Amino acid sequence: MEVIQRAWHFITRKKIKTLIMMVILILISTVILSGLAIKNGTDQAASKIGEKVQSAFVLENNARYNMGTPRGAGTVKNKDIEQIAKLDGVTGSVRRMDALVDLKNAKQARLPGGATDYDAKKEKEYGEAVNFMGVNDSSRELKFRTETFKLVTGRHINENDKFKVLVHEDFAKMNKLQLGSKIKVQANPHDPDNLQKSHESAEVEIVGIFSGKNSRKAAVRSELFENIFYTDLATTRKVNKVNLDNEIYQNVTFFAKDVNTMGKVLEQAKKLPVNWKMYQLTKSEQELAGITSTISGIYGLVFGVMVLGMVIGIGVLALVLFLWINERRKEIGVLLAIGVSKFKIILQFSLEILMIFVVSFGLSYFTAKAVSQNIGNDLVAQASKNTTKEINKSLKGGNFGADADSSVSTKTIDHIDVNVEPKLLIGTGIFGVIVIIAAVLVASSPTLKLKPKKLLMEME
Repeated sequence: MEVIQRAWHFITRKKIKTLIMMVILILISTVILSGLAIKNGTDQAASKIGEKVQSAFVLENNARYNMGTPRGAGTVKNKDIEQIAKLDGVTGSVRRMDALVDLKNAKQARLPGGATDYDAKKEKEYGEAVNFMGVNDSSRELKFRTETFKLVTGRHINENDKFKVLVHEDFAKMNKLQLGSKIKVQANPHDPDNLQKSHESAEVEIVGIFSGKNSRKAAVRSELFENIFYTDLATTRKVNKVNLDNEIYQNVTFFAKDVNTMGKVLEQAKKLPVNWKMYQLTKSEQELAGITSTISGIYGLVFGVMVLGMVIGIGVLALVLFLWINERRKEIGVLLAIGVSKFKIILQFSLEILMIFVVSFGLSYFTAKAVSQNIGNDLVAQASKNTTKEINKSLKGGNFGADADSSVSTKTIDHIDVNVEPKLLIGTGIFGVIVIIAAVLVASSPTLKLKPKKLLMEME
């Protein structure tokens, strides 16, 4: 009881010193709490992304041995898809089938500023040609899962759809189209991939409108997001003039039950009688190198900030404590002379700091809430910048395209939600108590080694 009273009397008498110590402890606690909150926000962002991509893998051409169709599209066959789809642990798939079609009652977007990308011949042959991507489930398409595209109104394409289409909001606005509007398309006869020499046409109904912006300046009109269309497989089969026996797919994304079962599923897939020289399996997370690299960068920056902040804070705390205790050598000498044990003296000093820490810790919750989101935004921006630099460096002076696939690959995180949750206080509080006790022991050790007589004589 006496120890507690002495501790309380000291911190209430020495108001300036108490205030200085309180500021130091607030700063240390704020750094730790903010760092933990940012890490927690990053964990949640990573988990959200993981749910979308980490339990998926892609069957696609092996570019080393299989150059694909005349214009480089995929050549994945239906019989190979079916084998993998039947594996235990595979829960579904997204199939993609290209079809180059001419718009008959609508106009595609052109490059801004009147820039030209086609010569006269190409303009005549491909002036209104756009790529229709046939899918069985657009909601699970990677560009929607990563929110490169976002459905604005309407619904997604599903397995049972026939002659339906999703269009970009800017394309719809430009052509004065809306949900329920119909677009007439016809197979482009000049397409080198039109192996069936198809002249088939189709009329598709707009069932959904999506948004999305090019992350880079488009070099050709085909890269413009406004000229991207998602339709059903019935439409692409008709215009390509193919059936289940001779159709080919750009690629297929398969979904496993969870991340833990993915490795087993991939092992089983590679044992199937499939020509693996022609194909390859790619984890979906590899298609998001920009995002995963940004997350790793944020973790690194958070760790660096926390370590630097704690080292500086603890260093200042130890220095202030040393000076604080050194000024109290006479008091320590008197206490030792009257029989107060070294343990009780250390306990008193610890209680003094802990009393201040309780108040500081409570205030740091509010200071951390005030600054952590801004700090998190700065760290995200820096990590994204570093990732972009690394991507550009890896290209050795080249550039990624402005198309949707390149945008997904180079996409970074631009925001995380940072919340200082009460549960974070427990870990911070325990760490703070440990640091304070350790600092008191280190700071008081030189003085407590001296004899009471020597301490009293020094102060005469």
